[in-house]
Amino acid sequence: MRASGKWILVLDNVDDASFLLESGYDNQGTKEGSKGSTTLFGYLPVYDHGSILITTRSEDAAQKLVERADMIIVGATKDEDALRLLDKKLGDQADLSDAPDLAKELENMPLALTQAAEYLRQMGGRCSTRKSDRSKKSILDEDADDLRRNGEARNASFLTWQISFEHVYRIRPSAAELLSLMSFCDRQATPEALVRRRDSNGDTDAGEGSREHDIDEIDDDDSDSADSNDMPAVDAVGDDYDDTFDKDLRMLEGYSFVSLTTDPSTFEVHRLVQVATRKWLKSRVYYPHAQAAMELKPKERQALLNWATVMYNAAWYADTRVSANDVEKMAVLSLTARTKTLGEGDEETLSSQAMVAFAKKSQGRWGEAEKLEVQVMETTKKVLGAEHPDTLTSMNNLASTYANQGRRDKAEKLQVQVMETMKKVLGAEHPSTLTSMNNLALIYLDQERRDEAEKLQVQVMETRKKVLGAEHPDTLTSMGNLALTYSNQGRWDEAEELQVQVMETRKKVLGAEHPDTLTSMNNLALTYLDQERRDEAEKLQVQVMETRKKALGAEHPDTLISMENLAHTLRAQGNSQSGTAFMEDCASMSHRVLGPDHPYTADRENTAKRWKESDR
Repeated sequence: MRASGKWILVLDNVDDASFLLESGYDNQGTKEGSKGSTTLFGYLPVYDHGSILITTRSEDAAQKLVERADMIIVGATKDEDALRLLDKKLGDQADLSDAPDLAKELENMPLALTQAAEYLRQMGGRCSTRKSDRSKKSILDEDADDLRRNGEARNASFLTWQISFEHVYRIRPSAAELLSLMSFCDRQATPEALVRRRDSNGDTDAGEGSREHDIDEIDDDDSDSADSNDMPAVDAVGDDYDDTFDKDLRMLEGYSFVSLTTDPSTFEVHRLVQVATRKWLKSRVYYPHAQAAMELKPKERQALLNWATVMYNAAWYADTRVSANDVEKMAVLSLTARTKTLGEGDEETLSSQAMVAFAKKSQGRWGEAEKLEVQVMETTKKVLGAEHPDTLTSMNNLASTYANQGRRDKAEKLQVQVMETMKKVLGAEHPSTLTSMNNLALIYLDQERRDEAEKLQVQVMETRKKVLGAEHPDTLTSMGNLALTYSNQGRWDEAEELQVQVMETRKKVLGAEHPDTLTSMNNLALTYLDQERRDEAEKLQVQVMETRKKALGAEHPDTLISMENLAHTLRAQGNSQSGTAFMEDCASMSHRVLGPDHPYTADRENTAKRWKESDR
């Protein structure tokens, strides 16, 4: 009625018009059992004081519903509109000088621009969304025809999805799992009751760099693999359920992965997000086929190169999910094939060589790893130059190997060189520069140069607070490491205060069972132990150990770390027999899981033997 005023009715995403044109509805619009002459389209009001807007990607559907003269073709986003969208999403905090290049790189796609902007905002505006062509392969090369069935499904959409999703997967795995579940529901009306879980099960796979420190690593971003930090999700438990779900949902909304509908109890997933998520999930089941492919030895050059890439990517996956033996075998196969076809100086060959070195380090074979890393560093210097980011990454990795070998002077010299070069090339506040400063501080700590370590760690922490924010994972890593320096200085109260802050923030941001949260709890327990607050230390260590057993498994390296720490606490409490029994079990599992030559295995076996002899 005109008295109701002007109105507009929107029918969104009508890609299939058949449900509107199908006959057989009664006068209430309810489907009848027999055929009739009435269609839902016939019930749409037609008045001159109201309008109906229909959106569709299908020209065929549009022609069935409206006259061609009433059709409006929406073309690609204009440059000025793309820049306006970036400006709105990034806000005043960002440097927009590169915005035109970013918009061009992302083909002015609104979804890609929105997700890229949110990713940059979360990372403090510190990262480029650009990746090498090889880094796009994990999603874009899978079933490409299906992904690009129409003009909207461009590379930019899937590339930004991949970068953002991997970031979410790393810092809040439960949110990534929620999106994975939602991707198999109706994307336009996913009910909350369907995706809010009631129980907890899941595994996680992320380790501590050492028993006490959160060690920063510089990512080798030129690889042709997916992000090596992928981890499956783990649910929160108990009273944290509702809070965890809400935080997961807020994060997914923030990255434009999901959006709320007019009904607050249902959600909507963008079509391209749903397709990309399903493709990612599909890629997780390929590993057994990669294992079978290890036996193949293609002869044709291109086939051999493709096979080498499969082996390299599977090696990254094996590192996070399977075993060090598979990592090394696959990495060696990839290296051999790439050396034969591309030569020793090629970037892909060097990536495979670095992977072999990484596999050897994981097994404690430092000498073999060092030899390979020196070769990678020297070749990269020669091919790319002494100040190239890849060269600096190789130097950083070699420095960490020196540190693990106890060759602290060589490690320090190389790490100082990396840090100073990064300051000059990348700037003092660049994430990689801060990482190198953090790693140098850890070397100082190993050398018992605690004051120098503290000074550097405070600088890193304050810079990260300013650039990334107080709750960013990297900032929390810095705070945790500074707390451990305070512990080494005997400043227990300051150490405890900082560790409690880190632990509580990680619980809030990452969840109670996240690996980083458990690392914080472990470190706080060690501080309690240093203060001779043994009962408090034991309580916290038991909690960490049991959570890791449930989430990671009884023989996971992180679980073994917890067992070892608890064994020391039990001995300190005077419970010698229980402590010795724990250490013997830990040593036995280390022998089985890490191998007899791993440094942790030897350490634990010697400790168990010494304790057993002293108990007699």
